[in-house]
Amino acid sequence: MEGQPAHSPSHQHKRRRLSLLLDKLAVQLNNNNNYPTPQWLLPADDNDEDLPLDLSLKSEREPELFPCNACGQTFSVPDRLTKHIASRHRNKTEGVRAYECEVCSRKFARSDMLTRHARLHSGLKPYACRACGQVFSRSDHLATHQRTHTGEKPYRCPNCPYAACRRDMITRHMRTHVRRAQPA
Repeated sequence: MEGQPAHSPSHQHKRRRLSLLLDKLAVQLNNNNNYPTPQWLLPADDNDEDLPLDLSLKSEREPELFPCNACGQTFSVPDRLTKHIASRHRNKTEGVRAYECEVCSRKFARSDMLTRHARLHSGLKPYACRACGQVFSRSDHLATHQRTHTGEKPYRCPNCPYAACRRDMITRHMRTHVRRAQPA
């Protein structure tokens, strides 16, 4: 960005791109996916940066969503869509389930699913809550649990003010609207 006026279109484009990348990184870190820190985020060896970069600039465009053609669920990252399709919609006879559990012989199409399954047998729970110390075998279960401490309720009912901290709770709640709508 050196040598470019701060308000030039090229400079603004780079700032927006950086903002999008930082937003994606924040989502990855919040999802506790243990992604390695990208090289571009590590401190530079040379000190040629004289101006502080304003990271508060948000992108003006909507983030791109990748929908599943089978069920309609959307994903912000194409890799998540690919994993979703592989684990939820792939025909059981198609594809090779090359990863086999040594304990119970159950087979999986992906190594990460075998690793997650193996924790059922070993009892390994590598994810611990920093607030209360409770441990979990899956990072998504830890993230859900942490909402009990923060009070975050990201799942909102479109028909009433109800909000929930877990997806299954909002799904169950939505059935109350369907039951009420049916004539007796």
